[in-house]
Amino acid sequence: MKRIIALLLIICFTIPLTAQEVKEEKPENYFNDLIKTLNKDQQVTPAKKEEKKPDIPKPTTILGVKEELKKEETNNPPKPEAKPVIPVKTSAPTPLPTPTITPASVASPKVTIAKPLPEKENKTKKNKQGKKADKVKESTNDNDSIVEKKKRLFKPYIEVPNPKTRNQKIYVKRLEKKPKSRMRLITLDGADIIHSRVNRPVRNILESTANLGLRSEYPSSLSIIPINNINLDVKTSVKPLVFWNNYLTTGELLTPELEDSMLADLGENGLEIPIDINIPTLIGFKLNLLGGSVYGNAGLFVQERMRIPNEFWGLIFDGSTVAEPFSMTEEMGVNVNTYSKLSAGYGSYFELPAFMGELRFGASINAYAGAFSSVNISELSLEPGTESTQLRGKAQVLSFMDTLTAIVPGGGIDFQYSMTDLDEFHNTFLPPTLGFDLGIAWRFKLNRLIPIFPGIFKNYIDVQASLQDIGASVTMNNAYINEFSFEAEAGDLLEMFNSDDPMDLESLVILEENTILEDSSVTRPLGMKFHVAAQYQPISLIMLKGSYSEYLTEGINSNTGQNYSYGAEIFLGKAISLNGMVFQKGQYRYSEAGLRLQSLGSEFGLTVRLYDKDFSFTENISGAGLKLYWARFF
Repeated sequence: MKRIIALLLIICFTIPLTAQEVKEEKPENYFNDLIKTLNKDQQVTPAKKEEKKPDIPKPTTILGVKEELKKEETNNPPKPEAKPVIPVKTSAPTPLPTPTITPASVASPKVTIAKPLPEKENKTKKNKQGKKADKVKESTNDNDSIVEKKKRLFKPYIEVPNPKTRNQKIYVKRLEKKPKSRMRLITLDGADIIHSRVNRPVRNILESTANLGLRSEYPSSLSIIPINNINLDVKTSVKPLVFWNNYLTTGELLTPELEDSMLADLGENGLEIPIDINIPTLIGFKLNLLGGSVYGNAGLFVQERMRIPNEFWGLIFDGSTVAEPFSMTEEMGVNVNTYSKLSAGYGSYFELPAFMGELRFGASINAYAGAFSSVNISELSLEPGTESTQLRGKAQVLSFMDTLTAIVPGGGIDFQYSMTDLDEFHNTFLPPTLGFDLGIAWRFKLNRLIPIFPGIFKNYIDVQASLQDIGASVTMNNAYINEFSFEAEAGDLLEMFNSDDPMDLESLVILEENTILEDSSVTRPLGMKFHVAAQYQPISLIMLKGSYSEYLTEGINSNTGQNYSYGAEIFLGKAISLNGMVFQKGQYRYSEAGLRLQSLGSEFGLTVRLYDKDFSFTENISGAGLKLYWARFF
């Protein structure tokens, strides 16, 4: 009872003092002092039970201060040195200035003031936060390193130039001054420069329209006669030097063994003398437009095919007897095909992601017009008899002549012909027929696809595939086809040739003429060709080449048999190179070697061909050829 009375007296004296201090102090200072006093009380009179759990902080409520004081009073008597803590009532007269802290909120049991955490917990939290920050930094650094690795691994297909020498700086500045374009190639990589210079001419576009999408230093070009792109080939189905030395130099009659050997050397088709005079580019140009290249080309192709079958050589060797008369059923004659090809096309490229390289594509539409002429003997027979000898034959003539007749005016043979009038001459080549060329190519670096290859090798591979002359044909208008049949009968031929009297052909030859086609159109197809080519650069100064072709349809430009090529081109520098190739086209094999001069804006080349199956380059040669080409780039 005495303790209660003493407590009431202390409260009565302390209330007015605390009220004055509350009026003068701000609420924030009050709460801070309150927390300090509570902490001091706990330090002065700590509970024995709470010493075991110092790490678990307990929230201190304002209303819970009385309960703690009661517990302390019951357990420990109050000491005069300790100042009691008096809770603030809700009916405090002093209003609080801040809107967030009100007297109501002070009295609310939900408001808690957490004690400061022990130093151990603060350290652990700081350490955790520091580790997290370090992990974030490490992750960002790892991401940056991954990005840098990707940049190193996935280099751009066309490497960005980094000029170091004076000549390189001049080279790059010269190209940078040119108009910017999508097809521009500004690089110091020798493999890129050499590849673009080899494949940029119009003559390479004729082989594969995929080369229209090629990136080059100067994407535009112009080719025009007289020194443009000319191919001349003269060849035979035999080896002329060997044939001459073995069968024609002695001047003696051939033995049966030599006759059989000669026919075997001629081959199954007999003596063939094909001649090709091709000017693939009379005029050609390529312009950098529409995000790619647009080109136009006009070419002329002339093919001569002469054939003498082995049956005719049998007449020369063996003659004709009563027991074994001569009869030839194979065709013998000369065929000449001439046609022009006008092309217009577009091509571009598409750069694939990272190490995949790039794709090139191109397409062109072609117009064909031409003329044909031929003289072929389809039937020939010689039947000697005891009293007379009969000679029969049939020939067919195709031409674009206005008239072609054989007249026998009372005793003579006279061939008459006349050309088409100039006013109607253009109708011979019009209207032209249409065809198409398609091509696609893929160029990539082998050491990027297959990482085991050393990085010092550029390992560029370029693969091209194309279809040429799709649906193409050549039509000649105002065509005339005449068929002539002749029959001759003679008595004693020896008496006729030994007689001093002139030979009277009127009584010997009976000539008939039949017009099969007059002033009409004749169409002949062109063979559609599938062409695949590949180029490989183990290093920038060496380019290996190979190709394979197959004619999917027959035509005047097609052949039977295998068509392939292989060879290499060695660059002594970026401006000069030596090339050698081996070709197999049907039954003909030839090798060629040439020199190419390439500058930044022009190209000149000379190539010599030798037809030789055994590569002896001596008497085994069966033909020769020459190729000239020139182009200007800008």
